[in-house]
Amino acid sequence: MSKKSRRKGTQNKNTSINIRTKEKKTDTNKRLVLYTVIGLLAVVVLFIALKVVEPNKNIAAESPPPIENQPIAGNPNAGVTIIEFGDFKCPGCKVWNEQVFPRVQKEYLDTGIAKLAYINVLFHGEESERSALAAESVLAQDPDSYWAFHKALFNKQPTDDAEAPWITNELLLDLAKQYAPKVNQDKLAQDIKNKTTKPQLDADTNIVKMYNIHQTPTILINGTVVNNPFDYEEIVSLIEKAKAGRG
Repeated sequence: MSKKSRRKGTQNKNTSINIRTKEKKTDTNKRLVLYTVIGLLAVVVLFIALKVVEPNKNIAAESPPPIENQPIAGNPNAGVTIIEFGDFKCPGCKVWNEQVFPRVQKEYLDTGIAKLAYINVLFHGEESERSALAAESVLAQDPDSYWAFHKALFNKQPTDDAEAPWITNELLLDLAKQYAPKVNQDKLAQDIKNKTTKPQLDADTNIVKMYNIHQTPTILINGTVVNNPFDYEEIVSLIEKAKAGRG
C-alpha cells in the first residue's frame, strides 16, 4: 500500500473516529437532557405528593366545629366528641371506615365514652355530592338506618380505581333498599334528583372552609386534629386525654 493510500486510510479512520466522538457527545447530551427532565418531574411529583398528604396543621378556630344536625354514632351525651370530615368517594376514607372506625366504635362508641359525628366533604366532584345528598336524605327519613347505609356505601367503593365513575343513582337506591328499608325509594330518588338536601351539604361545606379542612379523612377529637388518622394509638391517646379533661 502506498504512503498516499495509507494517509487516505488514516484520514478516513480519523474522520470515522471524529464522527463517532460527535455521536457519543450527542448521545451523552441527550441523556443529560432526559435525566434533567426526569429529575424535574420527580421534584414536581414529590412536591404535589407532599401537598396532598400535608397534615391539617392550620385548623384555626376558637371552638370545635358544630355538630348539630349531623349524624351521630354513639352516646349523644358522651363527653368526648370525635368528628370525621369524610367523602364517600375518597379512597382514604374507605380505608379509615373499614379499618379504624370499627375499633373506635367497639372501644369508645359502644361503651358510651365517645360519640362520632360525620361531616360531608365534597372534594371529588359530582359523585361526592350525589352520595352525600342521598346520605342526608336517608338521615332525614330514618336516622336509625343512616350508619348502615353509610357503611355499605364505603364498602361498595372499588378498591382498584375509586376515581372511575361508580356512584350512580341506581346504586344509591339499591343500597338504601338493602340497608335502609324504611326509607321511601321514590322520595329518595326525588331528593337526589332535585338536590333537596343541598342546604345540609352547603352547611357542611361552610364548616369545611371555616376550619380549613384540605384533606380527607380529617379526624378531630374534642377539637384537636389527629395528625395521622390511620395511627390508632394516636387516636387512643387523644381520646384518653380528652376523657381525663386534659385534651
